[in-house]
Amino acid sequence: MLTLRPEGWYPDGLSEALYGSLEPQRLKPEISRLRNVLGLAVTRPPYRLETPLWADYLELETALARGKFHKAVRLYRGPLAPGSEAPGVVEHRHYLEALLKDTLLRTHQAPLLLALVEWFPEDLEVLEAVRERLPEVHPARPYLEGRIAALRAEYEPTALMQSPATSGNRKSAP
Repeated sequence: MLTLRPEGWYPDGLSEALYGSLEPQRLKPEISRLRNVLGLAVTRPPYRLETPLWADYLELETALARGKFHKAVRLYRGPLAPGSEAPGVVEHRHYLEALLKDTLLRTHQAPLLLALVEWFPEDLEVLEAVRERLPEVHPARPYLEGRIAALRAEYEPTALMQSPATSGNRKSAP
């Protein structure tokens, strides 16, 4: 979380981002571990990381912002901290995925678009958007068509059930 906000976090905000509640007393042991076990320089509130750290997700954001899309594809290793349920991490995970999808979909470059399909094979919106952007004769089209059909079948009911209100079998009131 400290890498996400270079200007630092006040205890209440960091507590919300980490725990989803105002529990700033829980931060002191965590900050002490960062300082004593990992040897990181962390300022007093606002908590700011003064030790330079490399993080692939930060470099990913920079690559996308600078139009270095192939580098961004090499950097993306999957969802940010997938095991974390910390609200701030979950929020940034969603932000990164949306940024990646939106940015790469604008490129219209087949290798970049197909990377999205590999990363998000269950995302119907991504699959349909990639299909729209690929040439009609692209070798990935049959896979996309099949995957889209499979997802639609999975999400749409296989049999339409009529409710009594719409079936025409309603009894009229006396």
